[in-house]
Amino acid sequence: MKKKFMILGAFMMFATMGFSQFEVKVNPIGLLWGNMDLSGEYILNDNMGAEAEFAYYFKQDDLFGASVTSSKSSRFVGILSYKYYFKPEDGGDKFYAFPYFRYKSSKFSITDDAGNYDISYTALGVGFGFGYKWVATSGLLFDLGVGAGKNFGGGWNWDGYSTGIVIPVWPVNFISRLSIGYRF
Repeated sequence: MKKKFMILGAFMMFATMGFSQFEVKVNPIGLLWGNMDLSGEYILNDNMGAEAEFAYYFKQDDLFGASVTSSKSSRFVGILSYKYYFKPEDGGDKFYAFPYFRYKSSKFSITDDAGNYDISYTALGVGFGFGYKWVATSGLLFDLGVGAGKNFGGGWNWDGYSTGIVIPVWPVNFISRLSIGYRF
């Protein structure tokens, strides 16, 4: 029964996408530093769009100096936003404003002469932003935006000592976007 509902849901999603516009975007600057940042936006009508953005970073780091024998970090960010376009020409383009919901999780593992340390960070937040999107007639697009908001939960957790240390999350969050993509 569950499988039938999943197939029906997928069919309905792809059927409605045939009557609307969908965009896929990537952040080219983030790729230079090992950050895979992908997003998809569903244009609901000329003035509104819903977007989901996912960023994942993983890398062997050498940020802590010569006393550290190894360090590794990973980060996941998920952002859901609802965009309102003020005066679109082709639907879902030009100047826009958006509220957003953001989840961020980071993990660091550090090994040095004194031992192993694990640092983790999580934050949940909401905010508001604005941006501008250029869409060419060929479907190529360029999206530029910024936003700021408030974190409501999470914090730093530092393990590796006899007792863990928990530091509250910073109350403010910022997001920025520089994306290129294609509109289907």
